[in-house]
This record gives sequence, structure tokens and C-alpha cells, in this order.
Amino acid sequence: MNTKTVMVRCGFIPLACIICFLTMAAAQFSPGGPSNLQVTRAVYGNGDRVRDVTAILNSQIQNGRLVLEVTNRNLGGDPAEGRPKTLTVWYIHNGRQLQTSVPEKTTLNIGGAMAGLRILRADYGAGTRVMDVTARLNDRREGDRLILRITNDTMGGDPDQDHRKTLTVWYTYAGHVSRVVIDEKDTLEIPGNQPYYQGNLQVLRAQYGADYRYHDVTEALNSQIQNDTLNLQVTNSTMGGDPAEDKRKTLSVSYLYQGEIHSVVVREKDYLSLPGSAPNAYDNSAASLEILRAIWGTPANSTDVTGLVASRLAGGRLEMFVNRETMGADPAPGEVKLLKVIYLWQGLRYETNVPEKGQLILP
Repeated sequence: MNTKTVMVRCGFIPLACIICFLTMAAAQFSPGGPSNLQVTRAVYGNGDRVRDVTAILNSQIQNGRLVLEVTNRNLGGDPAEGRPKTLTVWYIHNGRQLQTSVPEKTTLNIGGAMAGLRILRADYGAGTRVMDVTARLNDRREGDRLILRITNDTMGGDPDQDHRKTLTVWYTYAGHVSRVVIDEKDTLEIPGNQPYYQGNLQVLRAQYGADYRYHDVTEALNSQIQNDTLNLQVTNSTMGGDPAEDKRKTLSVSYLYQGEIHSVVVREKDYLSLPGSAPNAYDNSAASLEILRAIWGTPANSTDVTGLVASRLAGGRLEMFVNRETMGADPAPGEVKLLKVIYLWQGLRYETNVPEKGQLILP
């Protein structure tokens, strides 16, 4: 409805015309209005088996916001039967070009005033032994607050039994990005009085290697950022060594840019360029869960159960009880055993340890 149409319908009530016009203008141009969110591209699937769902997503935008459960039904079918799927969305919100990836059976939530609490990334562990707990923390939110005591139980596992662990959380609230680090057995409470993050580009986690052998190069990459850009060739020299001499390696990077999380993978001897990526890099944020190694037993007596654990994957998730029956063997009768799992999730390697009679839940 344009201004002329409004004036005709309002007839000789000028004040009502003005009110009507201003109401429409506010709806169209307010920060949460429809014109401030546009999906430029969206694909749903796994690997090369994907379908374009751009039109479907744009049709679901309401009042400048898009909230949609990622299912085959809502996205027009199943492009990769039997495989865990991911929805990857490129969109413009309030003039900013953004991208996000959401696994199947979770909820896409973009646009709006961006005032609520959202966990961007959460890692729990010590040193290089960490596990991704982003989904777990988002599930524990109560409205726009999260209060939680940090223990192995609340985090869903113990990635490093030998050291006291920390939880690192990146989150957005009221349109700002903040970071908080909480020690094990302390209590996380967000939003809190954490300072806002001021830069546009920050590497959250970066790993260089092959299979389960890698170096954490997060700090090395952050030290190379200049004017919110990062450009370098990926070599053993620039990555600080060779963690897997017999294999060609890759650099996997999760980074924050303008308040959104992105992931990229660059092969050895190619070039990393952030933000964005070089033509030879590829986005790995849609990568599915993969079990790299699983060991069951004690330090002195153990057995490899990688294939057995991997066979329990279903729909991009893994849930199983850990005992002698489910592990198929007892390598150390009479002793307390442990299941150690190293896994790949969205291009990055994580690990966790689950005690006998516990439950493994990934991611």
C-alpha cells in the first residue's frame, strides 16, 4: 500500500491519514522490519547432495525475523537420505552480510532486534583437550539468562581427567558480543558484566594437522591479525611444526566476524584469507559428526572400539551408554574403565572421556 492509496481511503480525515502512514513506515523501516532481513542464498543437505531453499526461507520471514525448525518437512524434502544434513544460510541483516550453518533437527533463528541471549561458541576443557558444549548451553538457557555450575556432569563429559578445566563462552546479548571464561566448579552467569568485544575479527579455535594428530594454533593466528584481516600461507613453518609427518595436513579455523561464527578449512600449502576465504579454501561449518578414535579400558589394558562407536551415529548425533555390554568387551576385568573418544565436529577435533556406566552424548 503506497501513500497515495492511504490518502484516498482515509478521505477527509487528515490526522488519521498521517497516523496510518507513520504506522506503515515504522513497520517497514524499523530495525525489526521486514526490509532489514533478506536471505540471499540457502542450501540444505550433505556434501554435494543439497537443494536450494532460498525461496522457502524468504517466504518464512515475519517482522524482520526468521525462526524455523530445520527438518526435511519444513525444507521441502530430503536431499541426502540416510545422512545428517545441515542448513547453510547467507543473508543480509541491517545492511550486514552474514552467514550461519544450522544442523538438522535444531532451530534457525536469525534477524530481529538481536536483543536476546545467544551462545555463539562454548568450549570446555584444558589446553588442547576440549569438547564443544555450545548446543548444551543454548539448551540450558532460561529466557535471556543462563546460570549454571560448571562440572563434568553439567558439561556432559570430562575431556581431560588430569587437569582442572575451564569453560570459554562467546555470546551475544543486546546486539553486543562478549566473552567469559569460567573455572571448573565455579558458576557461569550470563549476561553479566563482561566487557564487549570491540574487534571485528577474532580466531576462536584453529587446528593444524591430520586425523587425530594436530597442533592448536589459535594464538599463533590471532597474533597475525592486522586491521581485522589475516592472510598467510599454510605451511609447517607458519603453523609451528609438523604434527603428522606422513600425511598432508589441513588448517581448520572457527572465527568470529562482525558478531557471527564462521568456519573454514585450508589445505597445506594453500592460503588462508580472513574474513572470507581464498578460492582454494572451503567452508566446513556444515561438516557432520565423525568419530576419529575411540579407546575403551584402562591405561594398562585397552581395546580400540572406533568402529563400534561410529556405528552408533544416527542423524548427526551419538547417544549411548558406556558399559561392558555396549562396548562388546572387557579389557580389564574388575577394574574401573573409561571410554576416550576423539571426534570431528564442524571441521574441528574434540575429545571427551566417559566413565564406565556413564553416557556418551555427542556433539
